[in-house]
Amino acid sequence: VGTILPGGFSVFNNKLYIFGGFTSIGTGGVFTDTWQFDPMAPSGQKWTRLVNANLNRARGYIAGAVLDGKIYAGFGYPNEVPTLKAVIQADGGKGDFKVATLDAAAYEALYNHQADFTIPFTAWEGVEATMRHIHLRYFRFSDYGFPEFYQVVLACDRQWLDKDPDAARRFVGATVRGFQFAADHPDDAAAMLVSENPGVFDANPDLPRASQEFLVQGGYLVDADGKVGTQTLERWTAYSKFLFDQHLLTDVNEKPITVEPDYARLFTNDFLP
Repeated sequence: VGTILPGGFSVFNNKLYIFGGFTSIGTGGVFTDTWQFDPMAPSGQKWTRLVNANLNRARGYIAGAVLDGKIYAGFGYPNEVPTLKAVIQADGGKGDFKVATLDAAAYEALYNHQADFTIPFTAWEGVEATMRHIHLRYFRFSDYGFPEFYQVVLACDRQWLDKDPDAARRFVGATVRGFQFAADHPDDAAAMLVSENPGVFDANPDLPRASQEFLVQGGYLVDADGKVGTQTLERWTAYSKFLFDQHLLTDVNEKPITVEPDYARLFTNDFLP
């Protein structure tokens, strides 16, 4: 039984990394192992299977393990470095990289090769890079077993919520209608965004429309049932538990909490229309 090598590979520090996609000749099975080839290793020891870096599916693009020692252009949020460390370590790396906190300048640093990687808003900076003919390589955190999570949530004070639930319900309802309109009419939604913010998009007036089409085509505005704004306990718990384990959930005194919270009490779908 032989193998067909996949397209997913990278070279780093004179070592070759194969990121899954091995096809076994004779069986047709596709393996999801990650392997490292070290040409300087002794005979018979050149290939090493990274036991902690199996993929949940074969992939054909850059993996987290090669980001060790690279420069991350960041934004200063406390969850960034722990998240990236977890992803890199899940792929067999050490999770050691340099951090340059650049905020909005992070993207230009990446485009100009002053940094090696960043966490983009794919639907905005990613679309903009494509429009500027800048080729970027992406990977999803979830390909490394990292939990999916929403980037946009509505947060409020529980006391206010208990005091004025009708106002909360109206606000959430209006938000849902706005997202649903954008999902159903992306071009009109983009035009409204531009018209209500004169001068903001003069440098690239086509970006809002391209971004909105990206969101709609990718199914990012609605869930699998076509609904806006729903949350599940499984998804909410997975990422929240990661934050708790990393000591990133704090109390009113900004001290890490020591007792795991009841995650079901931290979100609700009750105010959705």
